[in-house]
Parts: sequence; structure tokens; C-alpha cells
Amino acid sequence: MSNRLSVFVFLTLVSGCRVIDAPPPPDAPKIISFLADRQQLASGETAALSWSITDATEVELTDAQGNAVTQTGDARNGAANVAPTASTVYVLRATGKGGRATAFLQISVNEPLKDTFLLAVPANIAAGESAQLLWQARGATRVTLTGDDGFNQTLSGGVGTVQVTPDVSTQYVLTAEAANGAPPKSSLARVEVAPAVTGFHVFAQNGAYPGEPLRLSWDTLGATSVTLTERTFGQLTTLSGSSAARGEFTWALPATLPNGFNYADGYALRFTLTARGGGTVTSQTITIAVGDGPVIDQLTL
Repeated sequence: MSNRLSVFVFLTLVSGCRVIDAPPPPDAPKIISFLADRQQLASGETAALSWSITDATEVELTDAQGNAVTQTGDARNGAANVAPTASTVYVLRATGKGGRATAFLQISVNEPLKDTFLLAVPANIAAGESAQLLWQARGATRVTLTGDDGFNQTLSGGVGTVQVTPDVSTQYVLTAEAANGAPPKSSLARVEVAPAVTGFHVFAQNGAYPGEPLRLSWDTLGATSVTLTERTFGQLTTLSGSSAARGEFTWALPATLPNGFNYADGYALRFTLTARGGGTVTSQTITIAVGDGPVIDQLTL
């Protein structure tokens, strides 16, 4: 009898359980409109920008160089007055619990609006960061976006954005083909990537002694070339391409110093790896002592 009762109670409890569905994910922000009262200006004139957005918690307005533009309103409706000194593009970014949305608006100064353009925002990034390519190709039947790093994408619609995360500084080309047999139009944009040294090591299997090899290795991000130098012996090598991103160099420690003197036990060898890319330079230095004595890094008499 007690067994029957236990089974009955268990079945009753199971049948009474209710599965609670997980809540749906939040909606992504949507930019309903992003408008200007005028898109063609003469020098000194002002344009009024306005926008309407749903499901956003934060809104950011910047110019083509990434500079913040003062705005009024809230996360749903906002406005800004701009007076550019040259033709530019304004970028509106909306952020919410469900993601992000981007829209942009072209404003020309003392010239017509462009039917075809490509713009990188921002144009300068650190290694590992992303940039957005803003593009427009009104009236084109086929639009492609390529990069000199092998990037290749066919685009749809007459306007849009593409996010890129190039390993090194990269030039992108937007090509717009027309239906009437007219020559294709193209526009260029370049993303400059500032390099970073993520690892730099020296290994001496038999110790750092004259005549023995030293192996130096490195890892970088965004570097198009690296130069390896030693404080006393000067430049050892310069490498580019894939060897700049990750490489190694073996150097046999000379028998004497450049002036012909013998090494003192504990003489400090200071190696510097200099990485270049995106018009910027960064470096990292490591020190190893010759022999078994303490490091003599500097001697002042």
C-alpha cells in the first residue's frame, strides 16, 4: 500500500511541474531615420541633423575622423547642428541590450554629393581592433569591396557598412559597375594598424658565451617589418612579411667586442626589437648577461 501511495504522489508531482521558457533575447537597436535638413552646404553654413531610434540605451554621433559631435535629446530621438569646413560623413551608432546599429549621412561643402564613396572610420586603429568601412554606390548593378590583404566581398544594396579587422595596414577598394556600359567607378580607403609586440625572448642553450649561438624569437600584431638591434653591436637584421608577425633569429656571439676588447664576465647584452606598421613604431627590449657573473648594465667612473 505504501509503495502504491509513493508512486501516486510521484506521478502527481511530475504532472504538476511546469517548464518555464527562457525569455526571448532583447531586440537589437534599429535606426528608424537619420536625416539632415540640407546635405549640400556653402562654407560657413550649418546643417541640422536629426534621428529616431528604437531599443537603444546609448547613442553616439561622430564625424569621419571619429571626433564626438555634441547632440541633444535622448536614446530615442536626438538632434545636432553641424558646420563642417569640408565635405564629410557623420556616423550615428546606437547601442542596446540586443546589439548595435550604425547609419551615416554625407554632407558636402562647396561641391556636389558623391554617388560613390568609401570611408574608413576610424582610419587608424591598434592591432586587434576593428574599423567600419562606410560605402555608397548609388545606381550600381554590382558592387565589390576588396583589400590588398586578400579581402573580397560582394555587396548588396546601394549603401551600407562593413566591419573589418585587418592584421596589418590595408588599403580597400570599392568598385561599382553600372548597367549602361559606363566605366566602373571606384573609391579607396585605407586602415592604418599600429603594431604591438606581444612577445620577445632570448634563449641561450649553452649559456651566453663568446662563440655560442643566441636564439631570439618574437610575436607581433600589426607589424609590417621588424628590426633587431643590440646596443653594442648595432643592427643585426631586418625582416618583413610573415617573419615580422612571428619569427626568430640566431646570432653567434662574437669572440670580442667591436673595439677588440674581451667581454667582462656579466657584460650586459641589450637586444631591442623595433616593430613598424601603420606609420607608427613600437619597441621592446630584453637583456642577457655574458658569462655567469651578475649583469653589469652600466659603469660610471
